[in-house]
Amino acid sequence: MFVTRLQWDHWKGMHDKGGSIAHPTAIQIEKAIRNMDGLHKTMVILAADNGAFLGVGGGNDGNYVVSVTLDNGMIYTVIQQGDYAESEVLLNTGGQAANYPAEECVDLETALHAAKAFSIDGSLQPSLQWR
Repeated sequence: MFVTRLQWDHWKGMHDKGGSIAHPTAIQIEKAIRNMDGLHKTMVILAADNGAFLGVGGGNDGNYVVSVTLDNGMIYTVIQQGDYAESEVLLNTGGQAANYPAEECVDLETALHAAKAFSIDGSLQPSLQWR
């Protein structure tokens, strides 16, 4: 597996009590993402030894933002096509609330799909649109 570390946050009041696992399994990665609630558990990071990582943030109201930073410093974010009633969505990521463009907010299955591809070989899932 390409990913060598799984990290997550877990906010208890003003303190992050999250953790990490070295050499996580696909099941551990999926569980961490599914447990995100946008309140106490707001961020999951999948990191590789070469410095590349995928971050999944949010979880509130079924909305997630997924970005990948490759070892060359290039950053890619999953985007959705379509017309949006709202131009921005408020997400809690890493314990901080912020507005994200609606096109960058994806559902749980999309976030899991992106994480699975990245965790296996560090790739950007080709069936998804990245910017």
